[in-house]
Parts: sequence; C-alpha cells; structure tokens
Amino acid sequence: MTRPGPRGHQAPGGYAWPVVSTTLQGTVAAMSRDELVELRDYIDITLGARSAMVTERQKTMIRQRAAQMADDPTLGATWEEVCADLMADVR
Repeated sequence: MTRPGPRGHQAPGGYAWPVVSTTLQGTVAAMSRDELVELRDYIDITLGARSAMVTERQKTMIRQRAAQMADDPTLGATWEEVCADLMADVR
C-alpha cells in the first residue's frame, strides 16, 4: 500500500511511499511499545556506527534537496508535522 508523503509530495529519490516494505511495516505495527523502543534503540546504535559514512553522492543529494526546499518552501514538512506523522503511525 502506498500513500502520499508529507503534504502529498513524492518520496525522496522518486520512490513511491512508503519506501519501507509493507511486510516490515506490518511487523513493526504488530510490535508492543516496549519492542518499538528496543527497535529504536537498536536502530540508533546501528546508525550511530555508520553515521560517519556519508558518501559524496549522499552529500550531493542532501545539498540538492536543501536547495530545492530553499527555492520552494512548500516542499518538505515542519518538524511538528514530521513528529505528528510519526506519532500517528505509532498509535
């Protein structure tokens, strides 16, 4: 099942929403709150180990997206919108 991204925009990189597989989403949706917290901590640790490994290609993509958002402030979402979207997915 795909859904529009924040404010109905296309997902990053031209992917259809959701970028995460629906199988994984179903697995996560079935988790308890404690399991979700444990998963979040695992992801934080895993990403922390990789956070310094940003490629030049990724840096270029980030710069391009930042420039697009600077040119068109309607792109993207506010931090409050991102948090609300995440919380709606957890509930």
